[in-house]
Amino acid sequence: MIDVYCFSSRNQTNLWAGYGARMWAVSDCDKQQMEARKTKTLSFPIGGFGLLYCSAGEFFTMPFKIASEPAWRMEDKIWPEPWALPFKIEPLGSPAVRMTKDHAKRVLDCLKSARNLTDVFFIGGTCNFTPSHVPDDDWAIILEELKGQ
Repeated sequence: MIDVYCFSSRNQTNLWAGYGARMWAVSDCDKQQMEARKTKTLSFPIGGFGLLYCSAGEFFTMPFKIASEPAWRMEDKIWPEPWALPFKIEPLGSPAVRMTKDHAKRVLDCLKSARNLTDVFFIGGTCNFTPSHVPDDDWAIILEELKGQ
């Protein structure tokens, strides 16, 4: 199993902004939830893997390696609105390449018996900085299908 940290974006503009900046972060939230996120960042591994999910288009995109610890601050120069806990990434693909939710359900064994995508991939909200446990073979398929062009 590979621990994969999944993050969501509500649009493609934010995906491309993160790709260009080689950074990712999470949306702002109330103080209590932000404190919980900060606690989770303490075990966020540099060199670990991440994956982005676009909720508007319902697709996975841009796997990446985690290249820094999250900074406990707001980032207001990359995305249209301030985002929290920014960290550096090394993209392993581009937002131009996508794996739709329906295609993922057909090709990833871990999703074939799952009721919902979020049974396997912990995406967004309270799941930020929580690892999803993805079988090695499925992670290899994700990397192969989403690798850079």
